[in-house]
Amino acid sequence: KCKDAAWCPGGIPGTCAKNRDSESIGCSRCIEDHYTSDDGSCTKCSKTSASLLLWGAMVVGMIGLGFFARMVNREQLNQPNTLTTGIITLGLTVSAVQTLGIFSNLTVHWVDPVKSMFKALLLCSFDLKVLQVECMVGQQSVRNSILRQGVAPASAVLIATVVLVEKLRKPNIEYSIQVVNAVGA
Repeated sequence: KCKDAAWCPGGIPGTCAKNRDSESIGCSRCIEDHYTSDDGSCTKCSKTSASLLLWGAMVVGMIGLGFFARMVNREQLNQPNTLTTGIITLGLTVSAVQTLGIFSNLTVHWVDPVKSMFKALLLCSFDLKVLQVECMVGQQSVRNSILRQGVAPASAVLIATVVLVEKLRKPNIEYSIQVVNAVGA
């Protein structure tokens, strides 16, 4: 069964909408060199936009993650309560956003602005399709799944690196405790 009725226009079995892969289950994938656009149709990839979008998101994510790792590991007694409250609120917000992202998987035809909000929430749920990653790595489900699952370990390595640099600057901090605090947050 098709997740989106627009993917399966009807007709003889195995018929998919334009640029959809008829070999995929429920016409769920686009053909090679295409990505799923906002309206559910498959659009031809333009290499520059996909590359820039993906690299831009990675750079912003790494900078944000590095900043977050430093903020979490600041000395608690010297932090103002507002900063601690802000960090806790940010963590709870990310959890709530990931939970809200589940609603985008329902077979409801959402309208704007809810539809746009769900698209933004998918990025927080590590759904790399938002970044048109199919254009860079292809349509293989296994490869896309490995990339999606690799986000958390790569983030942990980045956090460990940020804490290591901080340890080199301040030798008296306990590396393992700092890494566990940052990764756990």
